[in-house]
Amino acid sequence: MSRPTTEQHSDSTRAWQWLMNGWHALRDKAVSALTYFSPASESDATTSQRWGVLATDVSEHKDSVSVELELPGMKKTDLSVEVHEHSLLVSGEKRFSATRNEGSLRVTERAFGKFQRVIPLPCKVTSAGTQAEYKKGVLSVTMPKDRSRSPRSIEVRGQ
Repeated sequence: MSRPTTEQHSDSTRAWQWLMNGWHALRDKAVSALTYFSPASESDATTSQRWGVLATDVSEHKDSVSVELELPGMKKTDLSVEVHEHSLLVSGEKRFSATRNEGSLRVTERAFGKFQRVIPLPCKVTSAGTQAEYKKGVLSVTMPKDRSRSPRSIEVRGQ
């Protein structure tokens, strides 16, 4: 058996580094989408999933910040939205149960629990004028940017 050449070793090291960088990038993006669901009751503690992915899209515009959060299978009455200066807090309680037959199998899926997700915002926003809409499993929140402390020109008087 021959020993790897320096070039082969270098290629292998680069491949592992590339793979590790990809995993780190994926982890860094996905970690903010992971949301912990606390069981709604003790009976749900053993049957429901504890973690779920609530995919989010944050976009900054000239005068506002928009957030879209995927919350399939929920009702708008199950959601609570709070706007803070630099973050959006979305919380609620998910109650989902579905059963279907696939051939001779009966498949039951359940997701029950309370969740809370804090979404960091790229700039300071205000709750005044904020609009939220829940449609087809997507919560859309548009928040005006807070301009109260934006710089302004001051006229200099005198000679």
